[in-house]
Amino acid sequence: MSDPRLLRRRVIDLYTSSALQRLYTRLKMWILPLQDAAEGLPKRGLILDMGCGYGYVTNYLSLDSPARTIIANDPAADRIAVAQRTVGDRNIEFLAVDSRQIARADFDGICVVDVLHHVPYADQQALIDDVYRKLKPGGRLVIRETAKRFAIRYFAFNCALEWLLYIGQVHSRFRRTGEWARMFEQAGFVIERVTPNPPWFPYTTCTFVCRKPGA
Repeated sequence: MSDPRLLRRRVIDLYTSSALQRLYTRLKMWILPLQDAAEGLPKRGLILDMGCGYGYVTNYLSLDSPARTIIANDPAADRIAVAQRTVGDRNIEFLAVDSRQIARADFDGICVVDVLHHVPYADQQALIDDVYRKLKPGGRLVIRETAKRFAIRYFAFNCALEWLLYIGQVHSRFRRTGEWARMFEQAGFVIERVTPNPPWFPYTTCTFVCRKPGA
C-alpha cells in the first residue's frame, strides 16, 4: 500500500514554479480527500477527475497507482495549463472543457471534489445524472461536497471563504448531507460509505463513496 505522506510530498514536488505555488499545494494536500479518493476508486482502469482544477487529486491518484489512466477536466484553461506542466510521462490527459462535453461512457471510476456547489441548484441533479451515465456498470464514484449545517465552522469557513473567493458571484450552493445523498440515489447510485470531516477540521464537508449497480 502506498504511503500517503510520501505521495503528498511527491505531488508537492510537481508544483515548483514559485514559493507561493508550493505553499498553496501543501495546503491543498491537507484539505483534499486524497486517501478517500485513492481507496474508493479502482486501482486500474479509466478514471475521470471532474473539475480537477490544478490537478492535485489527479496527480495523487496517478502516483498512487500507475495502472490508472486518468482523464481530468476543468473549464478554466489557466488552471489546466498549470496542471499540464506536471504530467511528465504518466498516463494523464488534462482537458480544458466542461465535463458535459466528454461524451464517453466507459469510465471505471469518477472523482468529483468540491464541484457541485458551483453549479446552480436547478442543474445539480442533471450533472449527477450525467456522471452516472459516464460510468460503466459497477463503476465507482467518489464525491465530496459541503454539508450545510448550523455550525460556526460552516459559516466561518465554507460560507465566508466562498464569498471572499467569488465576490459578486453566487457559488456557495450547498446542501445538507441527506439532500446530497438523495440526489445520488435518485441518479441510481448505491451509497456505500459517507465520511464526514472530523470536528477539528475547518470545513463541514463529507465524502461519499458510491457504486453504479451492475457487473
